[in-house]
Amino acid sequence: KRTMSKLVIKIDEDQTKTLTLLNDFDDDTVIKTCDLAVKSMLEGYNKRSIVQLAKTTELNPEIMDSIITTLSYVIGEFSKSKFELGDAKDILSELPFNRDMISAAILNVYNESSTAIRDLCMQEAEHEGISGIPQYKKLRWRLDMQLASRHNHQNHEPTYLMRMETSDSSHDFSMDFSSLSNITQVLGTALKEMNSIHTRRFQRFID
Repeated sequence: KRTMSKLVIKIDEDQTKTLTLLNDFDDDTVIKTCDLAVKSMLEGYNKRSIVQLAKTTELNPEIMDSIITTLSYVIGEFSKSKFELGDAKDILSELPFNRDMISAAILNVYNESSTAIRDLCMQEAEHEGISGIPQYKKLRWRLDMQLASRHNHQNHEPTYLMRMETSDSSHDFSMDFSSLSNITQVLGTALKEMNSIHTRRFQRFID
């Protein structure tokens, strides 16, 4: 018996609402939408195809674009993480689709295209690696705290000592808990924004 997968991808509330618009499509349109999402990843953004598909559903092209973008994100994350079909199915089962056919259509295009998408991601990563920008590798850290002594009863703030390794060097630095919390919050916000529909749509135009 297969246990529930612990593999996850982040699908936020806005993305979930966008994907549930597939509930209003007939089966043939769901399949075409999934196919176009994969085609957009492998062959590039095609506004004309999105507008044509939007006409068949009487949706605003902007909304159809959001659906394509969100589907591309989900299928792309499955591919990059090398999800087994069962793992991907577990993730999709948590979305409020009104019939199993929608999940099946997404799984089908993922199964057919995952290798090609993963290869494309690797090529993009290699291109970024030779662009002259150092690539992050790992972060080491330890907590340093001075204990009070008989001669010094002053409370000492703990300090985090860190070493960040990149592809071309390493960087040593330290910070207190307040600064670390602030950086964590800012980076979390940046990562969330990076995965937003608007950001991914913008990336298509600069690729």
